[in-house]
Amino acid sequence: YNRFTNTYRNQSRFCMYGFNYIFLAPLRIPTEKRNRPHAINYAVSEPHSFDDAEDPSGTIFYIESKRAMDDTSRGSFVVNAPGMWRPFAENVNGLLAFWGGTLGSGDWVGTKTACATEETPCPDPQPSTNFVSTGYNDGANPTFLDGHVKYMKAAALAAGTDYATAVAGSQGDSGSGARIVNKKEYLWDLNGNYYGQ
Repeated sequence: YNRFTNTYRNQSRFCMYGFNYIFLAPLRIPTEKRNRPHAINYAVSEPHSFDDAEDPSGTIFYIESKRAMDDTSRGSFVVNAPGMWRPFAENVNGLLAFWGGTLGSGDWVGTKTACATEETPCPDPQPSTNFVSTGYNDGANPTFLDGHVKYMKAAALAAGTDYATAVAGSQGDSGSGARIVNKKEYLWDLNGNYYGQ
């Protein structure tokens, strides 16, 4: 065993589906712990029940996670909802973001890097979308709280946000990523009192 390498067969391998944790069971850092070194170690979860959902058929439960058989794109057990970069960056409510280390990986952005030309709108595909895999025909198959599954492209998954025009920035930059602009179309929140409003 070598703790710096994947010497166990399944070490550092994660599931192929990511949970919509930020609205269903968010991790928070308590206010009194936020300025401590390694504050993430004090994070606690806040589970919600399905009864909290105003629209179970319009709320994403879990979705295909990024995964690969190499060390560059492992799966993830959670995904960040689109439009959540501002509360992450501003540490509103002490919410935790899972950041992949690349531009746009802390939030959803319809980057021009995926487009043929700068003049052509290109919200799909999104190669840096928060641990969500949109690799199958530029889309994914989310499961909703009521149990139904539906194939959707990245732009449809980010409905209710300014995903198509959002610009990627660096981690911690409040000007990065999509913003929630229409909560009636948004597919990730349990109810109208979503974070980041």
